Amino acid sequence: MPNALIEAMVSGLPVIATDCPCGGPRELIDHGKNGLLTPVDDVEKMKENLQSVLNNSQNAYQMGQNARKTTDIYREEIVYREWMDYLMSVIGKNR
Repeated sequence: MPNALIEAMVSGLPVIATDCPCGGPRELIDHGKNGLLTPVDDVEKMKENLQSVLNNSQNAYQMGQNARKTTDIYREEIVYREWMDYLMSVIGKNR
């Protein structure tokens, strides 16, 4: 997961990221809802996405709020609980 992207989303910022083959940003961003994805090497689309955020502050604000909600699944207590559940299931299978 791209940490800088998650940190920006936690801060309630609208995010713009490249839709890289690694898939990280694509797993976090629902294009147009909580951020914007730009095809790799598409300078014109990146320019459009930047202008969209800069020229429509209400939409940018809403995307930022949605971005913050998206990151709730990465809260420490949720991740900790999921890891504990996973580890307990592995331990249980090996007994």
